[in-house]
Amino acid sequence: MKIAVIHVPHTQCEVSLKYMLESVGYRVLRPPREVVPMLDKITRQTVPPVLPQASLSQFRNCSLFATIKWFHIESLLKAMPYLKKRILWFDINGGNPGEPKTGPNAYKAFPFEVPVPYLGSCKCYLREDTSGPRYVCYIPLVSPERYARPRATKLHPPICLVHSVKTWGHGPLSEIINSGGEIVRMYGGHTKRGPIPPQHVPKYLNSALCYVHIKARDNPGFSLYETLASGCPAIITSHFLERTQYHELYEDGVTCLVAEDNKDPDGKARNEYLKATVLECIERLKSPTLNAQIGRAGQKRLAEVLWTKERDGASLHKFLTENGF
Repeated sequence: MKIAVIHVPHTQCEVSLKYMLESVGYRVLRPPREVVPMLDKITRQTVPPVLPQASLSQFRNCSLFATIKWFHIESLLKAMPYLKKRILWFDINGGNPGEPKTGPNAYKAFPFEVPVPYLGSCKCYLREDTSGPRYVCYIPLVSPERYARPRATKLHPPICLVHSVKTWGHGPLSEIINSGGEIVRMYGGHTKRGPIPPQHVPKYLNSALCYVHIKARDNPGFSLYETLASGCPAIITSHFLERTQYHELYEDGVTCLVAEDNKDPDGKARNEYLKATVLECIERLKSPTLNAQIGRAGQKRLAEVLWTKERDGASLHKFLTENGF
């Protein structure tokens, strides 16, 4: 059996990638203790010890090594040249693939000596002017049934679940939305409410009026998946939808509400416009009928588009085989 070693710091991402790789015949392990300090230093990520650990020999001879954040890959290859042509770049929460991040040269070829195959969810990587083979899909949410439960009869104010308001782009928009009072309850690192233990996330989403994804330049992380799986209606920004091109999943007025944030490009005026459009969406979702309708439609659509072994396993196997894994 082929061995895949994965170094992915987010538990949900790790579980999803493990599910995908095991579906096509890999044994999935985490890096051996001898290389963990070096990997953590290079990638600036600490991976929780969830998976069984590979031996050093298994790591050096693995068929595939999956990691995140493309800009660390050249450093990895310098430190561990035996991984050349074995690296799979995995992403669900990533931003732009390279510099510059805006303008006509955005998304140009990655600066790798050897193009690194990409597996992830961001559809902007499908563009022909990015280098490296790409397998783009809606990364699976393993065991979505644990989120499916009847919605609470008494709903609490809107929420947003974040990794950190200081480092992942939520800070500026959350400050705009909550200026003058807490409109959206923020949970996570560096928030006054703190993080929610993963096992309690379904309960919070079940009782929230809606989920407000106040982040404009990112792929959907698992908090959005969890929201849709819970039947909790989501509000996203038009910039976010434009950035990710997830039109199959996010359909304004059907599976979510989209707050327009692109009309006014000038500083404060644009900020005020964004806040007004988010508030308008929140008000609309106070209608029990619309709230339930969008929540159910989002839940159904998510189940339809997520990667599955039965429907998509053959295409993933083909992609990995064609790229030498």
